[in-house]
Amino acid sequence: MTLRAAIYGASGYAGGELLRLLLGHPDAEPVAVISRSQAGQPVSAVHGHLARLTDLVFTGALSEKGGDPSRDLAQAPFGFGAPFVVSAHVWAARGRA
Repeated sequence: MTLRAAIYGASGYAGGELLRLLLGHPDAEPVAVISRSQAGQPVSAVHGHLARLTDLVFTGALSEKGGDPSRDLAQAPFGFGAPFVVSAHVWAARGRA
């Protein structure tokens, strides 16, 4: 079964590395990359080394059209990413999952 992942904080170093690892994994599929500061930009604008691997575009938040991830992964400083993860779980509890 393929892990479909949404990465919060994907524009940072750790988020880029996580995205690179997931793109190379046979059982993973990144379906959403979230970054408020880079929303609307292609991943390749921030992580040039991933240009040949993905055509994903950063979004400011996970929307209903966010690729229906099976896992939400946060790559942000402690305290900064917590509200995003909490809101994602509240959204899931309301019937998304």
